[in-house]
Amino acid sequence: MEELVELLADAVADKLADRCAEAAADDDDDDDCCDCCDCCSDCDDECDCDEDDLFDGMDAEEFQNLSHPVAPPDPENIASYIDHTLLKANATHDELVKLCDEARKYGTATVCVNSCNVDEAAALLQGSNTVPIAVVGFPLGAALPEVKAFEARQAVRNGAREIDTVINVGALKDKDYQLVFDDIQEVVDAVAPVPVKVIIETCLLDHDQKIIACALSKAAGAAFVKTSTGFAASGATAEDIALMRAVVGPEMGVKASGGVRTLDDAKKMIAAGASRIGASASVAIIEQSMAEKGASKGDKKPAKKSK
Repeated sequence: MEELVELLADAVADKLADRCAEAAADDDDDDDCCDCCDCCSDCDDECDCDEDDLFDGMDAEEFQNLSHPVAPPDPENIASYIDHTLLKANATHDELVKLCDEARKYGTATVCVNSCNVDEAAALLQGSNTVPIAVVGFPLGAALPEVKAFEARQAVRNGAREIDTVINVGALKDKDYQLVFDDIQEVVDAVAPVPVKVIIETCLLDHDQKIIACALSKAAGAAFVKTSTGFAASGATAEDIALMRAVVGPEMGVKASGGVRTLDDAKKMIAAGASRIGASASVAIIEQSMAEKGASKGDKKPAKKSK
């Protein structure tokens, strides 16, 4: 497997080198054109590009913190693994408020919402340690790369501190690996240093496609790979988590999402290598953990006093 990942990474690097050379040649041909749009310096209209102002107003420490917004999970605290999730199409404002209230109460790592709701979630979570996440290109992953990148930047402007983007599954199955790589990298570059998770939708992929999806995500600079949207035929399995962890190694995150409904489900995913759990049943999972800990403490009999 390691050899396959290395070969794939080398192939991607070679392709990128070729593209960079072509881009450099194009720049020599037209030095007056800016990189972010079709306008040129001799145009009457001023360029209104805002690629460099995403993090304007942040000091150096705030900017640096964007790349590590969530503390590493605490094995003794299941809530620290959880992305408390509300992604259904008919999610209401009241449900969003409830989600964020629960996240604050139980101390979940994050809340994960659609990009249209992330500004409200960020406001509701202000002052807590829970981080807002936005999904982009969700749930199909079939949007254009530049559209996903735009959505991701807007989500970060609105308060998202992690981005979960859906892979272009059709391109992967067509073996158009350059498009898959570009699709991921556009989002990564658009919001760097904000961490990006790549949802590979494992239930739609075979074994080799899962490996390739994870390898491409790693090569493109993603911070996590994630199993599922929760909107396809099935969600996370411990076997897929173990495979994804084996491919990306210890330096990347692996998120189990979709179908994780009980504490036992969550424990299986963590044991297989998950460093984050996406769940809408977060409260039930956390309360099961709390009850289990309480029962464990209750089982301990007080030591007899020595005479």
